[in-house]
Amino acid sequence: MSTLERQLQTWRSRERTALVVRGLARCFAIAAGVLAVACLVDWFIDRFTETPFALRVLMTMSQVALSAFLLWRFVLRLSLPSIDRYAARAEGLLPAVRHRFVTALQLSRSGAAVQGMSSVLIREVAAEAEAEAVRHDLPKFADRMPYRRAAWLVGPVVLVSVVGFAVR
Repeated sequence: MSTLERQLQTWRSRERTALVVRGLARCFAIAAGVLAVACLVDWFIDRFTETPFALRVLMTMSQVALSAFLLWRFVLRLSLPSIDRYAARAEGLLPAVRHRFVTALQLSRSGAAVQGMSSVLIREVAAEAEAEAVRHDLPKFADRMPYRRAAWLVGPVVLVSVVGFAVR
């Protein structure tokens, strides 16, 4: 079962990486927007008088607190489905597998309730699942959409920043 479990773990880690990238992009986009508003407030106040030190400290601390909250919300709280869910997704994408992946995973675990079941049948299902896993590249089913969403979030922020620095 090592090939099946390894491929499912790789699939899971690829999706975790994609979700972390999307979460970091969300954090960056929101923090950049808040920073832009803080800069505009500072610029507007500086047009008439010097910005009070207490207000600068308050804006800085609120940005740090917001960034910490966003990291916690969008990156650190990520939860992914279990390996069994990934096996079920693979079975849905590969109809020829016919429920072998989930069955093999659940019955091959230590402590599985296999009383009254044929150990030969369990080994045979596990061997068939392993053979199917060797024939297919399961990590290729990883969702790549979070990378696109991250690019759509970060792209405009970077573009506005570059244009702002060029104009300045």
